[in-house]
Amino acid sequence: MLVEKSDFTIPNFLTLLRILLIPVFVWAILKLYFTFALIIFFIAGISDGLDGFLARRLKQQSKLGQVLDPIADKLLLTITYLVLTLPNRGYDPLPIWLTFTTILRDVGIVIVALIIRKLTGFSDFKPSQPGKWNTAVLLVTILAFLVTNSIESYTEYLIGFYWLALATTVFSGLHYIYFVNQELIEYRLKK
Repeated sequence: MLVEKSDFTIPNFLTLLRILLIPVFVWAILKLYFTFALIIFFIAGISDGLDGFLARRLKQQSKLGQVLDPIADKLLLTITYLVLTLPNRGYDPLPIWLTFTTILRDVGIVIVALIIRKLTGFSDFKPSQPGKWNTAVLLVTILAFLVTNSIESYTEYLIGFYWLALATTVFSGLHYIYFVNQELIEYRLKK
């Protein structure tokens, strides 16, 4: 993909900033600087909301932004879940079953989307509402992990977040199969 002049926008700059913050965030986690990691996480979250708002408000939507924004979100989530699952780091890690399920769902969706696109030409893959809920739950789970580890208290309650994240991940993955099937039916009827 070629970067065009119209791709140099404030929203795309904010998205790139979010991507560049990921190594800093990982470093803070590995050094057990949970309060600093929490600040970085908030900055990343604010930049995520702000880039979409500014893109619409300033009419600076771009093809690069449409690709870069979800990549930035998935990179942040995936890398965070992987790092927080590492054993023997000085904190109780996320359960491996949660990280595995979260990553498997995303990889499965990408593989299925690529196969469907190759076989049918359909490429209008939109996020489903349960997928958006799942992303919110995964982010809140990370937030809860960072807060409880930052204050070094209440970590025993994280298990509730883990089970909720697992449930929304599985449900949203199954729902996406149904959702894409309905989109494909409509696509074929229009052809």
